[in-house]
Amino acid sequence: MTGLPVLLTRLGLDEPHIPLVREALTHRSMAGETSYERLEFLGDRALGLVAALRLMADMPSADEGTLSLRHTALVRWQTCAAVGEAWHIWPLVRHALPAKDVTEAVRARIVADVVEALLGVVIQVRGMDAVVALMRRDWPMVGDAHSGKDAKTALQELLQARKLAVPEYTVVDATGPDHARRFVVEMTCPLGHSRGEGASKAQASLSAAENFMESMTL
Repeated sequence: MTGLPVLLTRLGLDEPHIPLVREALTHRSMAGETSYERLEFLGDRALGLVAALRLMADMPSADEGTLSLRHTALVRWQTCAAVGEAWHIWPLVRHALPAKDVTEAVRARIVADVVEALLGVVIQVRGMDAVVALMRRDWPMVGDAHSGKDAKTALQELLQARKLAVPEYTVVDATGPDHARRFVVEMTCPLGHSRGEGASKAQASLSAAENFMESMTL
């Protein structure tokens, strides 16, 4: 797999760890092979804890609300997907999905899942300190420009300060059964537009605002 040695070096792993890394790169569409889902479960938990430790160290005077907002920004799937793109993960992902089904959104979700699975490998092989170092090196400290406000509030205040119209949020897609709906919301404002996804209209709207604010500050 082209690029695998580079990924191993980035993660501080060696040749004996290739089977675990291979599992972390395997989508469930690969029939008869172990997918990344168990490692993703572990990596997701590790990411949440390490993000909290980082924030406690980097923001000693922040209150719980501010820490929660920053934590959400660090662990959200969009951030993991951005990290995965920087790691050039997609060419290494093993999947059997039809090309027509691999949309940009599907690819980004899979890359985010694989990043969490790779963190699961790292914590098993090298321990918590290695995950802390990896996050500090490769995860952006996103959201610092919003002074602790949620992105929708920060965006609205930004527009009002410039005497511009408030943003509009429109549901452009809704998929899945009633108990597991996924909404896509588009935000439009005089400064531009963005989209977000979530399990509710409110979550998707917040995600759209976060994506827009991040695009302005990163």
